Amino acid sequence: MISYYILSTALEGPALGGRLPVWLAIWLPNAIFAVIGLALLRAVTAGVPTGWLDLFWRVTGWLPQGRRARGPRALGWTARLRVRGPRGSSFIIDRYLMRQYLLLIGVGLLIGTAFSVIVDLVQSLDRFLRAKPPWTYIAQHFL
Repeated sequence: MISYYILSTALEGPALGGRLPVWLAIWLPNAIFAVIGLALLRAVTAGVPTGWLDLFWRVTGWLPQGRRARGPRALGWTARLRVRGPRGSSFIIDRYLMRQYLLLIGVGLLIGTAFSVIVDLVQSLDRFLRAKPPWTYIAQHFL
């Protein structure tokens, strides 16, 4: 979120100065993060080969070119990461995250529903007090 905010804020200046079209400044952060999100989603579902990790370790200097025995391959954990194709089952963390996500979505929907009912009640309360309809009509209105 911080990088999205920084990118959108950084593009605001060129857009206000006329050096960048406004529509591009507004939609470019969304497009960049959509592409990154789709790439990560594809990587999770299709599996990502871990051969690029050797290049990463060499670039960062953690894994020297001639001595692979000190690297993470000596531990054997990269061989387990080579997932080809979609996973057959979900892991515990996936189920936990999905449960938390659905819980937050449910709470958000309940709060949104409560707010909309309260705002509707405040807006229509004077009409209900003037017309004095039966409680069933009021309940049907909110239902």
